[in-house]
Amino acid sequence: MSLSTYALITTDELKTALSLSGTAMDAVIEGIINRVSDMLEAYMGRHIITRGGTGITEYHSFDSLRSELFLTQYPIATISSVKEGYWSGGTWVATTTLTILSDYVADMPAGKLIRLSSGGCASWATGFETVQVIYAAGVSATANVPQAIKDVALSLAARKFREVQRGGEAAQQYQDGLGMITRFMPSELLRMEKEALGPWRSWDYSTTGRVA
Repeated sequence: MSLSTYALITTDELKTALSLSGTAMDAVIEGIINRVSDMLEAYMGRHIITRGGTGITEYHSFDSLRSELFLTQYPIATISSVKEGYWSGGTWVATTTLTILSDYVADMPAGKLIRLSSGGCASWATGFETVQVIYAAGVSATANVPQAIKDVALSLAARKFREVQRGGEAAQQYQDGLGMITRFMPSELLRMEKEALGPWRSWDYSTTGRVA
């Protein structure tokens, strides 16, 4: 097992949270981190760390005049191209290559593109998948993942590790007037963790886009 390029926390961060040393459990820890990272990205509905390769290619359809286009992933890291065109014989044909600041502006944090013409708002071309956008989104590396997301990932991964260690639910012990009490914590997202992830969760703003 090796740590995913898109892991939300590092092996050392989780080992510190668990007060572990040495490398004997590294394979188990890496597997847990990978699963937790996938789980949290699925819950948030977005990629947190930028995917490599050629970027994300999306096609957007408009059945009415609209100036705003919401991408499926954000924040925008880079935009490779924005084009208008159409499908013909199974091939997408570009008719116009758009230029940022003259043909559109980009709200990078929100993942939003606004169509321009002559310095004012214009409308995207209407029709089926008339706009193609190739871009990258997310933060550049695990080190740049927002701390609130890291905190949830660490908490959830720690519970999953303890669950693996005891072959069942993760246990938490605390002292009260009656003595030591053991409470078993679920290794799923807790309500307070869902609330902490709220600001980074995608609310499906993009109603026009399809990832190719």
